[in-house]
Amino acid sequence: QAADGPVTTVRGELPQDLAYEGTAVPLQKVWIAMRAGLTRLLESVTVADVARDQLPAEVIDTAACRSAWR
Repeated sequence: QAADGPVTTVRGELPQDLAYEGTAVPLQKVWIAMRAGLTRLLESVTVADVARDQLPAEVIDTAACRSAWR
């Protein structure tokens, strides 16, 4: 984020700045939740973790899930 700005944008806009109508209204919350999850994950891993191959358990467990690979 420090180098490239926000982790997740939608069509170049921040999720909290989006406006959907009708049945699409819940999509804003989906985008915000996705960004929060991605940010939480990235903030839990350091370059040193990757270099030492000592990733947090959450990363290892998630990556081991078969559905994550599809």
